Amino acid sequence: MQVIDNFLPSSYFQELHQIMFDGNFPWNYNEGTTTGRDTDIYFTHMGFKRELNDFNNPYSSRFHLDAKPVLYFIEEKFNFHIEALLRINCTLVVKQTYTETSAFHVDYPIPHYTGILYMNDCNGPTVFEEGMKVEFRKNRFVLFDGTMAHAASQQNDAGRRVNVVFNMQGYFK
Repeated sequence: MQVIDNFLPSSYFQELHQIMFDGNFPWNYNEGTTTGRDTDIYFTHMGFKRELNDFNNPYSSRFHLDAKPVLYFIEEKFNFHIEALLRINCTLVVKQTYTETSAFHVDYPIPHYTGILYMNDCNGPTVFEEGMKVEFRKNRFVLFDGTMAHAASQQNDAGRRVNVVFNMQGYFK
């Protein structure tokens, strides 16, 4: 697992932040982060997704174009070659009166890497089944083996917890 603070140039980060925190960004309601766990209410926006059984016909939203430059920063800053982009998914968790971790999960059942760009500060870290955790700080990026089980945490100090998740296949150069 690798973590880089101040990952994006501040002007580009602020542009993404403004897009996602604008009242017009299209968020979709979800009843649970993992199957069978309906207490983890959150919102998503799918920016890009390839179905594993139909790899050649991906879905993408307008946000895919806004977030695409992040892929170049991943390649440059982590010395990581992206062979296939699987998904760009934005998530938003609203402020709770408690802090609790969602169920541990992996995003895809195949070998892949997961990168998370944190869009604001809050007390809802990403927690890994192995006991590690990454604090939620704006413009921080974490890249890890996507087969590592991880979980989101609800926060009680910020109005919302917003991130962008990148799932991809590739290798370190």
